[in-house]
Amino acid sequence: MDASPLVFHETFNFHDGNILMSASGSRDGLPTSIVETIHFRLHKSVLSIYSTTFADMLSMPQGDSPVENAVVHLQDPLDHVIKLLTAIYYGGSVPQQPLSRATWDFLVPVLTLADKYDMGRLGANLLPRLLED
Repeated sequence: MDASPLVFHETFNFHDGNILMSASGSRDGLPTSIVETIHFRLHKSVLSIYSTTFADMLSMPQGDSPVENAVVHLQDPLDHVIKLLTAIYYGGSVPQQPLSRATWDFLVPVLTLADKYDMGRLGANLLPRLLED
C-alpha cells in the first residue's frame, strides 16, 4: 500500500527547512470545516531561538532513523499552530489595529502555545497587545 503524499502548508514550506512538523485539524478552527493533516518544513535554528522546549528536543540524539524522514507531529490544533508560526516567522503581521475579535482570536492561541513551548520572548512581545486597550 502506497503512503499518501504529504500535504504542505503553502507558506510554511521553506525549501531550506531542516525539520518536518505536522498538525491536524481545520485551518480556520471551525468544527464544520474539513479536518486535515498539514505538514510544515521549518528551520531548527528558528524554532530553537524562540523555544527552549524545541531547542532541548532538537538537541537530543536522533537514533538510527534518518532525520529527513522524521516528522514531529504537534498535538495542538492546526489553526493554532499556523497562528504561532505566523507570529514567529512574520511577527510584523500580528494585528496592529485596536483590539478586536480578530486580534483576540489571533493572540490568545499564540500566547497559549508560547507558554506551552516555553517561548518567553514571544509571549513578552505579544502580551502588551492585549493590555493596550
